[in-house]
Amino acid sequence: KMGDNEPVCIADEVPFEISDGWEWCRLKNISQLLGGYAFKGNAYTNKGIRVIRISDFDNNGLLYNEYKYYIESSELDSYEIHNNDILMCMTGGTVGKSCILNNINEKLYLNQRVADIRCVKLINQHYVYNVFISYYIQDIISSSKTSTNDNISMETIGDFLIPIPPLQEQQRIVTEIEKYLPLINEYDKLQTELNTLDKEFPEKLKKSILQQAIKGKLVEQDQSDEPASVLLDKIREEKEKLIKEGKIKKDKNESIIYKRDNSYYEKFNCVEKCIDDEIPFEIPESWEWCRLGSIGFMARGAGIKRNETTDNGCPCIRYGEIYTKYSYTFSQTFSFIPQAVFNKAYTISNGDLVYTLTGETKQDIAKTSVYIGNENIAVGGDLAFWKYHFMNSLYLVYFMFSPYCINNKISLSTGDIIVHISVEKISSILIPIPPFKEQERIVMKINKLFNMFNIK
Repeated sequence: KMGDNEPVCIADEVPFEISDGWEWCRLKNISQLLGGYAFKGNAYTNKGIRVIRISDFDNNGLLYNEYKYYIESSELDSYEIHNNDILMCMTGGTVGKSCILNNINEKLYLNQRVADIRCVKLINQHYVYNVFISYYIQDIISSSKTSTNDNISMETIGDFLIPIPPLQEQQRIVTEIEKYLPLINEYDKLQTELNTLDKEFPEKLKKSILQQAIKGKLVEQDQSDEPASVLLDKIREEKEKLIKEGKIKKDKNESIIYKRDNSYYEKFNCVEKCIDDEIPFEIPESWEWCRLGSIGFMARGAGIKRNETTDNGCPCIRYGEIYTKYSYTFSQTFSFIPQAVFNKAYTISNGDLVYTLTGETKQDIAKTSVYIGNENIAVGGDLAFWKYHFMNSLYLVYFMFSPYCINNKISLSTGDIIVHISVEKISSILIPIPPFKEQERIVMKINKLFNMFNIK
């Protein structure tokens, strides 16, 4: 019954049954609801009365971080908040967060967008606060939000239906909650830690698997495997053929790495030097070290303008799609270009890799994917392509995602807001090369573990 109006049935509003002796009541009928004052940011001072804003409290109480003060004024006495008042955030991403003020020994003013709930004396304020932080009220708050409006009005707060027990029972409920609160808080802490662990575990496990893989510790070595040195000799022979056929250009800075007297040496432009200080970890006897640029041919893609893409036509891949649409492998593209544009572009085929040269973070720069489709596709600018490597393509992709390689890419990249890396810098990274058959076993084991632990 609202005022002198006729009674209205609210059975559809009552959320659950309550005990005999309890009653339902609107919050506005058992409390005084206060809104905050619109303090101007340029009017804050270095001392005076502390102003409580939506960022100054959480469910555990007031935060003691960066204070804002305002000169004391009798005109603002109606915005002063007291011990046992309940505060609720009315807007922003944390709308609905609440706290109850306990043992406050200073004068406080309330800022706008914060609601102050001051219950009448015959209502236990701590009981009402516990109702506020329950799923019941929090669900009401969540349902009142929209994708474009994270706000709750004073009217909505005032209309909250509060289940009211007898006063003595209110106190017993509060006492019982406080009795178990330390255990609840400990559980909450452990649950939060577990949630964090669950969230971080797949990524940490992925990094561990990939790091062990490139160190030769994920699968056993097979003495019958043709050693990696033979594989690298074959790669060099194939590159010479491709150079003679005019398909690729000769390396300006050819690198050959070998081991002698338990030390690693590199012949670079016919000059030999010891590179022991560059070798990051030990690898199995049958493995070899080399520079990424020594494996196959890398080059930057041609610029494909956004306005040149079409709904259909010849397939192409653009750098932003590597971050948003592709994983370790892809067989089809999401973008297309006219035949005339395709004819001028660089193309890749089955087994070739592409990686980004531009991105938003150093952690993700040079993200790599291998093309496993059947038709040739064009490669846009800010992407590099990697052809004629004669390696297991997925071993190379997984290497590019390993912590060791990521750390190298971070150190070689430039920029903060927009991050860049060059083909030349990627080419300089050292990669451990297993025998080809071991590469296949490593990839199979990684795929098995990724599937087992649902690692993306």
